Amino acid sequence: MTLRDRRDIRIAVIGGGVGAVSLLDSLLETFADARQHQRRELSIYEPDPSRLAHGLAFAPDLDSAIVNLPNQRMTIRDRDCTHFLRWLNTRPEHSPGAGGDSPATSFATRQVFGSYLDEQFDRCLKSAADQGWQVRIHHETVLSVSDGADGGYVLHTSESAREHTHAVLAIGPGSPADPFDLVDAPGFLESPYPLKTVLPQVDPKDHVVILGTGLTAIDVALGLLYLGHQGPLTMTSRHGILPQISSGIALYEMQYLTAPRIREYARGSKGLYLADLWNLFKGELTAAGFDADAELSWLLPESSPMDHLRHQLRNPDANPVRSLFQNVPNELKEVIRSLLVPQEQEKIRTDYRTHLKSLQCPMPSTTARTLLSAMESGQLSIVPGVTGVRLEGSRFHVTAQTEVPPGDTVIDATKTSPAESKGAPGKLMSALTRDGYASWDYYGGLRVSRRTNQLHDPTGPGTAAGRTRGLYAMGELTSGSIYYASSLPAVNEGADIVAAAIALDQEFTSWS
Repeated sequence: MTLRDRRDIRIAVIGGGVGAVSLLDSLLETFADARQHQRRELSIYEPDPSRLAHGLAFAPDLDSAIVNLPNQRMTIRDRDCTHFLRWLNTRPEHSPGAGGDSPATSFATRQVFGSYLDEQFDRCLKSAADQGWQVRIHHETVLSVSDGADGGYVLHTSESAREHTHAVLAIGPGSPADPFDLVDAPGFLESPYPLKTVLPQVDPKDHVVILGTGLTAIDVALGLLYLGHQGPLTMTSRHGILPQISSGIALYEMQYLTAPRIREYARGSKGLYLADLWNLFKGELTAAGFDADAELSWLLPESSPMDHLRHQLRNPDANPVRSLFQNVPNELKEVIRSLLVPQEQEKIRTDYRTHLKSLQCPMPSTTARTLLSAMESGQLSIVPGVTGVRLEGSRFHVTAQTEVPPGDTVIDATKTSPAESKGAPGKLMSALTRDGYASWDYYGGLRVSRRTNQLHDPTGPGTAAGRTRGLYAMGELTSGSIYYASSLPAVNEGADIVAAAIALDQEFTSWS
């Protein structure tokens, strides 16, 4: 039996942004050679029509907002990394951006990549029609899920209830965090997007406090500088860690960070400890010809963000820490996660996850140069150790590791984990948990099968005939552990995994 013998297939995708485009493209390729089913249907649930295809991240915005990977690595296809670059080379009306010696190594603006997403979505819709798919777009918010007939699922919105054979959660990152409960304070901007609408509200002479030091915070700083902001800017977070600078990834043959060595450490200590991993990592750096202590010193709390930027810009082709991290295969990360003792898991969640994110989601060198120039001029400061922000009178007072002058405007560039997301996505996540379809791992990601991205059945194996068999998730919802799954390559990989899993499920069901 093969795919062509399967019953009707009706797939629902919850979320209509870049993840939906990547998944649709993957599904069309996966099912291209299968004989048409009696019914082949795809429904996309996206409540905001303005976010369809390009989402919020790649919507029309300021030219200061650029992608964080070179054009030769931006794509909706995990299997075709130059797909966007080839599209860009046929669109002379779109600038390839800056930061590289060629269009391939340059960084396009986010809105140019958004145009690519819009075109790919339209192409996919046409291809879907040619393959016999019926694609329906529902501008509705999914509030809950319940069991349907024949092992399917009913998606409930405020307007309707529709049954599908499979459902994929692709709702993107969490909501703005507002970590200091400033939502009603005058001068507090809960979200910076779209930059072109939000940032012009800021007085050009204000001292702006930006909560966060990640890519979103950098978008804010660059946007304000692009608009000619004259006042001081302070980016502040618990750790004060900036994303590392995008660089080539050197390939290393691991000699120390191997599954047998890691298991040996765990047996000797009755569990794995981060100090063990640190020693193994130092061994890899030394074996590769680097000064391990010097390279790893940039990850220590007392390191200077300004000095680290200077170091990376002076050595653009040598980032061995990032290269080694990217060389660690997912299978080995699984081994590490399974062996870490609970207190070390807690350290990753609270102390080191920001470091891991900075390695996996870097910034372009052109961005780093702009930030460094603003830091050297004294306009931009990076302040770690923030523990509070309060409004007193008309100004915001920051409690942090070093003294921060009172701010006039605060912009929130932080996000909650998907498990703590607010608004409609949070309500859906709560409903899935309450109704026994989903559970969360220790690090705030949905528990899924790493092989298929199927939601882990909270009731355990062998119960309810596999209650979550047709439920999948992709993107940051699946990050968990030491992974960061909302980067574009991770989203594309997730799309391929889900498409293949749905095809396999179709084939398996044909035998039943």
